[in-house]
Amino acid sequence: MFSSRSAILWMLALAIAAAPSFGYTYKEVLDIYRVSGRELFRNQDLAEAMRTLRDSRILYLKSPSLQGLMERVETDELLGALERLHAAKLLPPASPRNDTVHDDGDVLVDARANSKDSRSQKPLYRAGRVTRPIPYYEKIRGPDYYILGGLLDTGTEFEVAKVGPGAGALLTFDDGRAAYIARRHISTLIKPEFMAKQDPSGVLEKRQLGPATYYRVRHRYAPGKSSSLSILWLPLGEGLTIRPHVTSAYDLVNPGSTKVDYVHEMGRRSSSVAALNGTFFINSPGKEYWGKPLGPILKDGRLLWSHDEKRVLDMKRSYIAVTTDGTVVMGDTSKTGRAIERLNREGSFLTGTPSPRRVRHLLGGLGWLIRNGDPMAWEQYAGTQFWYTYYSYHTKRPQTVVGVTEDGRGLVLLAQEGRPHSSRPMSLPMLAHYMKENFPIHDAVFLDGGGSTDMAIEGRAVIRPENNGGYRKGSTALLVVPNRE
Repeated sequence: MFSSRSAILWMLALAIAAAPSFGYTYKEVLDIYRVSGRELFRNQDLAEAMRTLRDSRILYLKSPSLQGLMERVETDELLGALERLHAAKLLPPASPRNDTVHDDGDVLVDARANSKDSRSQKPLYRAGRVTRPIPYYEKIRGPDYYILGGLLDTGTEFEVAKVGPGAGALLTFDDGRAAYIARRHISTLIKPEFMAKQDPSGVLEKRQLGPATYYRVRHRYAPGKSSSLSILWLPLGEGLTIRPHVTSAYDLVNPGSTKVDYVHEMGRRSSSVAALNGTFFINSPGKEYWGKPLGPILKDGRLLWSHDEKRVLDMKRSYIAVTTDGTVVMGDTSKTGRAIERLNREGSFLTGTPSPRRVRHLLGGLGWLIRNGDPMAWEQYAGTQFWYTYYSYHTKRPQTVVGVTEDGRGLVLLAQEGRPHSSRPMSLPMLAHYMKENFPIHDAVFLDGGGSTDMAIEGRAVIRPENNGGYRKGSTALLVVPNRE
């Protein structure tokens, strides 16, 4: 005669043999049943939970429809059974497979998106952390079908990239893999753990540059993850200010032949105290338009350069401006360079109505990060000023950011290094919280980043280039110079 335990195992083995395909791999399902045999014999509740899964066939069910699969799985009975077995460690840990795929043309798009134009699909990019185990699903190609991949453990961090009018939401993980969850679980997520406050022990170097203070820091923002930053705190009105610099090929006032140059060279030739890479530009070496800046530039009220292509103007990108009273303001505009110059001459560019306060210097083409003290302000501009992936929680790369205090008399200039110098640099949303937590920042914008990120102090580069490569040449810089200039 069979024992009760043998009967259970035999019953489960028959279910495996009858399975036409597997969500879990064949070996994983065998492991589930082999490892769980003793526990099922001892614990009637677990045996009942496994019986529920067996009868539902969800461990080896595949479906061409994600929503159809979710409707089969997302019931109170099955979710309860999965969670009980997961808690007893009778299901393998969640590990989305490398062959999981997700497509921009998938059903998981914002309900407000225009389906006729995939570029209008708006990702959510909401970082979350699991509060209780939830099922995740995978899309397998050849032919395309969906499977139940497992359960995400409590504490798992991911980013909700897209949600759709259907039942699903697309997730991305920090290592680049992807999976899906039922949309209704989004409301149960909490924000990921993130340490925004700079630990004093992470300050590796501190030195004075007249009234300015330079810091080189290592910021540990999560276990095993840290970022290398060079930061300049600049109080204005104490002998120093900022102004833009553009190479001579794009200088309408003093034209020349130089299209691109290194940031430290631009800083050295200008006898600046410090220099930071400037606005975005066309990086096409050897091309006629190599280095063309994608934002307006004014110096001493005169237009040095403006890229007036309609699609760029329509993005209404941000700017940094030094006013005639010595303060710094940040704003955004869709006006051409000549229109900015004219309105500024009339005194109405900053306020919209005639005013004695005018712009002295301006560097544009930038992106909002913090506005009016809100470190989440970037959410309003994702997909308009720049493409959505710039703002992803998982887009961790070199970044250049400038922040200003509410009175416009204090500046933070920040350059973040990339891999392999730090285990993982911070994303733009993380940098927004970092700056807000450690400095009295009211507004902040990001400048060009990636391989363009650079900072020089007294003519010498202070950050290492991305991936140990060479420094990238650019066409603009933001210089810290004596007030008399």
